[in-house]
Amino acid sequence: MAAGRLIGPREVLREVERGDDEMYQWAKKHRAMFVDLDHDQQTLLKEILAAFPSWVDTATDRPVADPMVVALARSRTLVDAGGPRIVVSHEILGGKGATKIPNVCQQYGIQHMQLVELFEKEDWSFPRT
Repeated sequence: MAAGRLIGPREVLREVERGDDEMYQWAKKHRAMFVDLDHDQQTLLKEILAAFPSWVDTATDRPVADPMVVALARSRTLVDAGGPRIVVSHEILGGKGATKIPNVCQQYGIQHMQLVELFEKEDWSFPRT
C-alpha cells in the first residue's frame, strides 16, 4: 500500500463499512488506498454498466463496488505501462454469460485472482495470533 500498488475505489470502503467488522476496521486504518474515480474512470464505468446492465440494481442505494473495481483496473491498464493491473476478489469465474468480477475482467483482458493467490504471488505471510 505504501508503494501505491494496492488500491481500490472508495466505494469498496463504503461496502465494507456496512459490516463494521474486522475488515472494516482494517480498511479504515488504510483509508488512503481508496481513491475516487476520475472522469476517465467514470466514462469506463458507464461503458461497463452499458455492457453489463444487470450487474447493478439501480433501485437500491446500497453501495456496489464491483463495476468500479473493474473500471479502475481497466483505466490503469490503459494508461500505465508499469505492468498488468490485477483485480483481486473472492469470486470465481462463472459460467458463460455470468456477471461476476472474474467474467467481466476476462471480457476486458484484465487479470483476476483471489486473495489467497495474491498472498502467494507476493510471498506474504502472516503471524498467527
